[in-house]
Amino acid sequence: RLQDSLWITPCFDESWHADLAKLKIDPSAVSFMEGCSFSRSKDSDFVEKAWDFKNINRLYKTLLDMHANVTGTIRESNSWVRNESDLWREVFEKDPFLPDTLLPKGYLGKKAYASRRKRYAELLFK
Repeated sequence: RLQDSLWITPCFDESWHADLAKLKIDPSAVSFMEGCSFSRSKDSDFVEKAWDFKNINRLYKTLLDMHANVTGTIRESNSWVRNESDLWREVFEKDPFLPDTLLPKGYLGKKAYASRRKRYAELLFK
């Protein structure tokens, strides 16, 4: 979301109608364009300017650290589960979940997701 009026998305599908309805935006007031840059800019330049991946990766790094430091069972870890879920929701609000070809170098989202799956499986089956 740029300047409260321009939205950039890595993919387009018909779900935009439902998304606009949730935001109480009249779909007839919206225009969609697909384009490419003819400047010297690369896709990575747009990605870098459109989303704060430093902050997104910082949140994923915090999640990875949380996953590395939890012990016990799921019952013993109630507050950890709550804190981890809250942080996961926060990063989900910020991460645009771009296709692999557009992800910046060092993106930690997939690593954090794999870590989460592993850690919850361990907690649930202890």
